[in-house]
Amino acid sequence: MLTQIDDYIGAIFQESGYWNHEKEVCGIVSDGQLIVTQNVAINPHDDFQINASEIGAYFGKIDFIWHTHCSSSHPDLLTPSDIALSRKIQAPILMVHIITNAVDYYEPNNFNPFPLSRCISHQVLIPNVKVGAKNIKFYEGWQSNDLLWGRSDCFETVRCYFLGMHGIEIGNFDRPPLQGFPAPDWRTPWIAEKHGFVVVDDIQDNDILEIALNGGEHANHLAVVVDAQRGLILHQPGFGHLSQVSRLGGYWRDRIAVGEDRRQRVLRHSSFC
Repeated sequence: MLTQIDDYIGAIFQESGYWNHEKEVCGIVSDGQLIVTQNVAINPHDDFQINASEIGAYFGKIDFIWHTHCSSSHPDLLTPSDIALSRKIQAPILMVHIITNAVDYYEPNNFNPFPLSRCISHQVLIPNVKVGAKNIKFYEGWQSNDLLWGRSDCFETVRCYFLGMHGIEIGNFDRPPLQGFPAPDWRTPWIAEKHGFVVVDDIQDNDILEIALNGGEHANHLAVVVDAQRGLILHQPGFGHLSQVSRLGGYWRDRIAVGEDRRQRVLRHSSFC
């Protein structure tokens, strides 16, 4: 599908021109056909919403959802709500920025959160596609900020690692609002056991560590062990940082969450047991 997206961009620009680029236009591509739908958002200049009945009419046959950004104040990226919609309906989503000519695209089941890397703005450091998903360097250097919440945050970094490195899908969850995140009693709403993980007492490669940060009482951060012998983990430390391989020592080891049974929450997928 990525190789065909360019074929649709011109038509999307043309459709936006019918409205003098004064509102976000949107639609669906189904069976290769570009379909324009009504934007029923309360403020269509700054947002888009497709009627649920229109999505339902094509459900299971959606190649991707598309919409435009039509103001210089709009980001060159898909927003967290766009990513959430893509996950909810399990369909890719495309954004075409009419002013800056930026294009952004996301596939909910892809280990690469930025598959249209040639179109991503300078604000984002993209995966190192030259080395491939079986190389740990592919998962280093991903930026995290409020626009990338749910796309290259700590959980998504770990999820992409499992999917790209091992072909294992570990599931996902709806992200909470960023304002005030994380609340002291907030716990990552991901049930590891439902996705083939068990709690273990030792640490080995590919184990997931649940970590409590920012004074949290429960696990609100995840990391994956990439070299247990050397004590190395892959994680996204937080906004303003890049995903990185770092040493599990001091600060990070002290914050491994303690479960109700008083054991460290070290999670191992059944494939590695």
